[in-house]
Amino acid sequence: MHTAFFNEAWTFNGPIKGTIVNLIDRFLPYMNSPAMVCASESTKTRMTNNTRIDDGYVLNPCIDISDFQYTFDPDSKRILYLGRITPRKNVRCLIEAWADVGEKYDDYTLSIAGTGNREESIRQLVDERDIENVEFHGYVDEDEKQHLYCDSLLFVVPSLMEGYMTTGLEALASGTPVVGSDTYGIRDYVTDGSNGFLFEPDNSKELANVLDGALSNPEALRPLAENGRDVAEAHTFEKFKDEANAVFSALADQM
Repeated sequence: MHTAFFNEAWTFNGPIKGTIVNLIDRFLPYMNSPAMVCASESTKTRMTNNTRIDDGYVLNPCIDISDFQYTFDPDSKRILYLGRITPRKNVRCLIEAWADVGEKYDDYTLSIAGTGNREESIRQLVDERDIENVEFHGYVDEDEKQHLYCDSLLFVVPSLMEGYMTTGLEALASGTPVVGSDTYGIRDYVTDGSNGFLFEPDNSKELANVLDGALSNPEALRPLAENGRDVAEAHTFEKFKDEANAVFSALADQM
């Protein structure tokens, strides 16, 4: 189980698809007493709280750490969002925060990479607020993605909910601290003040304050970048393989 939506499914997926997703989430416990393997501790907790399954395993996703070179650069002038542009990703919160702080740091650029059903409305918001230092990259391939991570000072994730955010791990592997919502799937491995910053979900003012503090002293982010690389290195394929073998061996013993 990657992301457990339950009632939030209507918010993120609309009335029809949301109802289907909600029913699937709630029906899972009745499928012949299934074993539960979750991508994060947050998802496991949500499953336990919303179903009759009270036990299970956590198997965090992995990244290919060799694809991402540690390149922390305090002189970088790019703030990055990379991901889908959908209601759950809540990119609007980031744009509103940047409208407050971006003018003060007019030598920085906010880069938005990705596509989705809210892309046009986000572009319109940028135009309406007359924010000049925002650029849209659209879909980016793997090479461009790695370049953006390495060329960015901060990676911002304003999502309302995640399962287990692999893009954040990729950013940390590249030496780019994460600024993320204090919510499921982000706070599982982003520790405020250690490898990034957390802010109250959907609070653009608090996000703006976090960005202001970080941009006022970029060199102070170096220890966060170093700690972030350590976190990323705990999510290699080799470690995932060992953990997966342990989980599925335990499941096999229960049969």
